[in-house]
Amino acid sequence: MPARLRRIQVVASAYGITIDPPTGGGSHWVAKKAGHRTYPIPAHRGANSAIGDSYIRGFCRNFGIDPEEFRSKL
Repeated sequence: MPARLRRIQVVASAYGITIDPPTGGGSHWVAKKAGHRTYPIPAHRGANSAIGDSYIRGFCRNFGIDPEEFRSKL
């Protein structure tokens, strides 16, 4: 089930992850945490964008978060 980027930002911050808006007019927001690779999130409608399950699973995999635990907090 998709989730709004705004809600993902709130939950991600509890894990020490920041999600920054695109620079230079792009549409991909960037999730960052020290010691991990950055993870791009396509959000064409900004913080109101619905982010699909495949990106949420990839986000969790990238940052070593249990997807079920993350989902339960959304």
